[in-house]
Amino acid sequence: MDVKEFTKQQGTFLKAEDIKKNPNAEFKITSEGEFVENERFKKKNFNLKGEFMTEQRVLNCNKTNARFIEERAGSDSSKWVGKYLKLETIKTRRTDGVVVDSINVNAVLDENKQMLVPTVKI
Repeated sequence: MDVKEFTKQQGTFLKAEDIKKNPNAEFKITSEGEFVENERFKKKNFNLKGEFMTEQRVLNCNKTNARFIEERAGSDSSKWVGKYLKLETIKTRRTDGVVVDSINVNAVLDENKQMLVPTVKI
């Protein structure tokens, strides 16, 4: 019996657990980012669509990760398409005090998988 349907990813959002299971995997950005209203928390989320482990996924990009990418790839997220993100998990404290794993971008690679460095802002 083939169990692929049973074991496949549930939902499209990338989770910290996905990164922990695949620590060397990269996230390839496939479309420019988009702001989405989060009615639960009454704020906007910035989502990036991309490919992770051959599956189409969405990375909910926090401000810290967005700034990290912006410093290396510019502020126009349409120019991020084709770039690769190296991801890791870090411990963070939620507003309710609970410590959880979260996704952190630790490198941005160009289309040739060369690391992009921060640009100097004057």
